[in-house]
Amino acid sequence: MNIILLILCSIITVELFLQFKIVTKLLLFKNFLNNITKLLFSKKKTDQTKERVLKIYSIKLLKETFVMFFLISMALFPFLFIIFINFFFEFQFTNLVISFKGIIISIVTIIIYGKLRGYFVK
Repeated sequence: MNIILLILCSIITVELFLQFKIVTKLLLFKNFLNNITKLLFSKKKTDQTKERVLKIYSIKLLKETFVMFFLISMALFPFLFIIFINFFFEFQFTNLVISFKGIIISIVTIIIYGKLRGYFVK
């Protein structure tokens, strides 16, 4: 039963990651951080300009950080929900998730699901 739940949670989490486009948003976030770094080390910009632009960037950075945290939390919700239920009914799901066997099952499930999804959904 726990292995079936683990496989379902892995598939749902992968699908949520794909639907929320989390990887794309993380790449955009990385590019945003690179832009901030370039601005800080730019010798062409004055310190006043840097200060003004950094205030704007810091607000955007804070907003994007909260959005990314929320999206990743939502994508991991199936695992968090089952672990919460496991707390009351004690069916050892948490032990499976953190065990070597559970990690291997999750990785293999994600790889197989990704290959099958790529084959059927183009």
